[in-house]
Amino acid sequence: MMACDGSAISLASSGDLPEDSRELLHAGNSIAQPDIYRLHVGDSIIVAKTFEMRPAWIRHIVGRFMLRHEFRILRQLELVQGVPIAYGMANPDCLCMEEVSHSRTLGDDERFPLDDRCPPVDFFQKLKILLANIHSAGIAHGDIRRRNILRDSAGHPHIIDFATAVSLSPNRVPFSRSLYRILYRADQLNALKLQEQCHPGSLTAAEEQELHNPPVYFSVARFLRKRVYRRWIKPRTWRRRLDRLRAVCRSSQPVCEQKKTDGEQREPDSQTFP
Repeated sequence: MMACDGSAISLASSGDLPEDSRELLHAGNSIAQPDIYRLHVGDSIIVAKTFEMRPAWIRHIVGRFMLRHEFRILRQLELVQGVPIAYGMANPDCLCMEEVSHSRTLGDDERFPLDDRCPPVDFFQKLKILLANIHSAGIAHGDIRRRNILRDSAGHPHIIDFATAVSLSPNRVPFSRSLYRILYRADQLNALKLQEQCHPGSLTAAEEQELHNPPVYFSVARFLRKRVYRRWIKPRTWRRRLDRLRAVCRSSQPVCEQKKTDGEQREPDSQTFP
């Protein structure tokens, strides 16, 4: 893993990066999710989460709050091995963090090789230890799933995306303590569920009892996720419209250049990321 200094973050936020130094890793699936880029800045590699392509009201109401929150959580976990290091905020709409090199997420469908979808049993033992270390630091992740778990070349787990994490910090409001206990339990159950999916029968008797007897409020949360979030909050029509707009802009760029008069010059793009 490569270190990063403040000059690299400053360059990343200046908008002076060439086009081939940016690589889109993940486009947000909803209007309230950020785009994630890999940036090659000199000798450094930075992962950037940005809301810069979102409408202004999303950036101000949702995006900046989520990025500041995740930045604080990562700073609180900076001594925990298996959690990416937060480098800083390139601007109010962009969080820069460490890249977990030579890693990939746990594949969640048949397109991925079986070894990527189902790592060995000892990987899940390490994952449970990593979760215990995160919980010991007073943080509950709250969204443990395949997409947020990385496996590096040495077979060690890494956990990413702490946007929904909750801190047990004493200066938080009392409600966060109750929410922490719920997400703490959710982290444990989701890790057990992943292990059981990949290696049936590998759980201990106590773990099986815990997995098959979840609290009642988990059923309520599952209902809200399926019937409310996926149906109403996570529409993807806006993403298709944005993709069409980007395609039109890319295809029409040479035409626009031809229409300019001979004395005109194209103004440089002031945005940091596409």
